[in-house]
Parts: sequence; C-alpha cells; structure tokens
Amino acid sequence: MKILNQQIQVIHAKLPLEIKSDTEEKANLIAQFTGNVNLTSTKDLTYEQANELIKSLGGKPVYN
Repeated sequence: MKILNQQIQVIHAKLPLEIKSDTEEKANLIAQFTGNVNLTSTKDLTYEQANELIKSLGGKPVYN
C-alpha cells in the first residue's frame, strides 16, 4: 500500500530541522532506512515503511 499524505506530514513534523531543511540529508535518511539507494523521498515509502519510520522518530503510527 502507498504512503498516506497524513504519514508524510507526520514524518516531516518529526524530522530534525537539520535533516528536514537539507534535501540530500533527507534523501540519505530515507535510503538508509529502506536499505535501497534508489528510494530517496518520503513518497517512495510504503504504508508499512512510513509507519516504521514514524515509530523510529518517536511518533505514533498512522492508521487509515
């Protein structure tokens, strides 16, 4: 399942400012989190991956 817009909003709210404001750092974080260097945007994440990232950033998963 694709990532939800609400999940993207939560991820962006939870990201540290240094990462959120640096496109390359954010791309590196997503690639490192997924283990796939071709995935560099939050929009590339699946629904499940997004919730895992949200949890790792200290947030609560988003359910549809």
